[in-house]
Amino acid sequence: MAEGNDSVREHMVEVDGRRLHVLEKGEGDDVLYFLHGNSETAYNWLEVWSHLQTRWRLIALTMPGYGDSEREWRVAHTLRHLARISLTALSRLGIERATLVGHSQGGGVSLAAALQEPRRVRGLALLASIGVPFEDEGLGRNRLIPRRPRVWFEWFLRTKRGQSILREQLAQGIEQTTHPVVPDLSTPEWQRDLSIWSRARHIIAANEDLKLLSRELRDIYDQFVHIEVPTLVLAAREDQLIPVEAGEILARRLPKGQLDVVPGAGHFFIRTHSGEVANRLEKWLSTV
Repeated sequence: MAEGNDSVREHMVEVDGRRLHVLEKGEGDDVLYFLHGNSETAYNWLEVWSHLQTRWRLIALTMPGYGDSEREWRVAHTLRHLARISLTALSRLGIERATLVGHSQGGGVSLAAALQEPRRVRGLALLASIGVPFEDEGLGRNRLIPRRPRVWFEWFLRTKRGQSILREQLAQGIEQTTHPVVPDLSTPEWQRDLSIWSRARHIIAANEDLKLLSRELRDIYDQFVHIEVPTLVLAAREDQLIPVEAGEILARRLPKGQLDVVPGAGHFFIRTHSGEVANRLEKWLSTV
C-alpha cells in the first residue's frame, strides 16, 4: 500500500516470535487502536477509517492465525492471552497508551487489556461487543472442522464437498451478521474478505478462539467494575448475535460506561454502517 500520512500503511510486527499483520494511518500522539472480532481481520476497519478525521494515529492489528498473522498453535488464545499479545504489539510500535476500539470479540480483548494494564488504556470503545456472560451453545464446535489435523482440513477444503459446506457457512454467517442489510458481495472489499475467510488456518484459528470464550467471560465479568476509563458501548439495534440488552447491561457494569445505539444496523455494522459508526465514535471521543 502507498505510504503517507493520509494513506494506509501495511507492515508486520513480531510478538513471541510470530509475525502479526498491522495497518496504520495518520501520525501523532493520539492513538486509536482497533481490535477486530472473531473471523475478521484488520482490513475490516478500513471503511470506518475512511470516515474518521485524520487527527488520530489509527492502528489495527490482525489477531494471531487470522489473515496473514502467524500463530503459536500449542497455546490457548484466550481473551487475556490476546490482550497481552495486542499490548505487546503496541509496545513494539513504540506506543505507551492508546484508546482501544474493539468490535465483537475484539471488545472482549479490549476489556481484558484494560484489566491487565489499565495505565496503558486511555479509553474503550466497545462496538457490538461481547462482555456479558452467555450460555455456551456449541461455540467452537463448527461442523466444518472435524477433529483432524490441520493438514487434513486444508486438503478437505480443496474438495468439492469442503467448498460446498464452506460456501454455505459463509453465506449463513454473512446473512446473520449483516442483517437487515444485504451487502453487495461482488465488491473488491468483500471479495478480499471472502478469500481470507476461506483459508483453512483462518477458520481453525477463529474456531479455537471461541472454545473457552463463555467460561472466560464468566471469570472476568465481575472485574469490569474496576475499569475506570471512559467507555463507549455502541450497540446495533438489529444485532442477532449480541442484542442491545447485552450492551445495556455491559454499559451499566462499567463505572464510566455510556450506551449508544445505531438504529437499523446488525452485528457487522462496522461494514454496513461504517459512516454512522465513525460519527458516533468521533462524537464520543470529543467528550473524553
